[in-house]
Amino acid sequence: MSEFKAFVESLKKLYLKESEPTIYRTYSDGTHFTDLTGSMSFDKPSGGLWGCRDDSWKNWCAGENFPCSANYFEWKLKPTAKLFTIDTPEDFVFLLKNYCDKSTETYHIDFEKMSNDYDAIELTANGNSALHNGLSTNDPEILDDPGYKFALIFALNAWDVPSICVFHPKDSIDII
Repeated sequence: MSEFKAFVESLKKLYLKESEPTIYRTYSDGTHFTDLTGSMSFDKPSGGLWGCRDDSWKNWCAGENFPCSANYFEWKLKPTAKLFTIDTPEDFVFLLKNYCDKSTETYHIDFEKMSNDYDAIELTANGNSALHNGLSTNDPEILDDPGYKFALIFALNAWDVPSICVFHPKDSIDII
């Protein structure tokens, strides 16, 4: 048995299989299975378990000549997991208003704070399309504060494809 398959089998023993939601796929050699450790950049969590509903990540990597493992495993969120979905610009504005780190002049989402209320965050294809074309809003709280401008311009641009990040995977997913 390969090291990767042994890794997946060991993970399966840690989880109960109870859920029937969306199946996600994580391309990995088994080294990217950690809890959230902070923010990688101004618009992306660091750590967590990243995945996609399809082969978007694998295809993006091929198109960008970015390294991607050929190995993958599939998983589902547990029924008790709290998922925040970004499907519209308004969803992102909600995050800014409720989970914004304003400690610098360029505001960004505080994913660690968010992880106290949610187990995962997913950017859908609709959300990805809307946010990657620049975000606008009529919300006066956002418009009247110049610190939000940076967040609106670069809204989750580091998320290259529609994807999900699970903040604490050991508590929130079932390996298939």
